[in-house]
Amino acid sequence: MTKEQLKQLEKDLWAAADNLRANSDFKSSEYSTPVLGLIFLKFADNNYRRHEAEIMAEYQKLKGTRREKKLSDIAKRQSKRIINFVSRICAAQAVNRRWQDQVKRAFP
Repeated sequence: MTKEQLKQLEKDLWAAADNLRANSDFKSSEYSTPVLGLIFLKFADNNYRRHEAEIMAEYQKLKGTRREKKLSDIAKRQSKRIINFVSRICAAQAVNRRWQDQVKRAFP
């Protein structure tokens, strides 16, 4: 990515963030939740695409044999890292929510 492309990407991201802030009913502390969700979905999609050829190869190799598996089962097995990653994110979000609640009670 060139410097010009990087600057354009940064400009587009800031414009999208400004648009989200301006056109939502979220408080500034709340709009990060949907944004982080979108970032995670993009991460999961990228991770799947990185392993897609491997998943398809295993599916084709097992197809028509006694060990044949559904494509979704093979993909699930390959995605254990994503599931572990999601678990860690959920735990971190829970800690963050508790921390925010404690701060709100301490500083009303």
